Amino acid sequence: MAQDLMCQSAIEARPDVVIISEPYRQLPYWHNDTKGDASIWVTQFNGRAPNETLLYRKDGLVSIGVGDILCFSGYWSSNIKIEEYMTHINKLASVIRKGVSRSKKVIVAGDFNAKSTCWGGQTTVKRERILMETLCA
Repeated sequence: MAQDLMCQSAIEARPDVVIISEPYRQLPYWHNDTKGDASIWVTQFNGRAPNETLLYRKDGLVSIGVGDILCFSGYWSSNIKIEEYMTHINKLASVIRKGVSRSKKVIVAGDFNAKSTCWGGQTTVKRERILMETLCA
């Protein structure tokens, strides 16, 4: 139901790109990670067919270039150990660094399970500090 609502909202709002975390099912015309947790949908609702390039696709993270913008969609479970979280963070940072040579316009979105008062959480956890330090570096 939530995915149907997301698709209907996209039809009404007509965005060029929709970044999705934990979809109920991944559709074949989306750019999907290998695990089923993160997707990017280039909608073409507005009659534009932007140049899309798949940059990275592994468990929990997918990245594409859309025109002159880099888009990242990610999902990392709250159940993974901090060491695995660090591995994911380091991979995200590496892919961003490689992509920034192509474009300075970057969108990173997803559910990285990093609770923070920065985005309305009650507390800030270690994962949030790691994520913010990485993205701000």
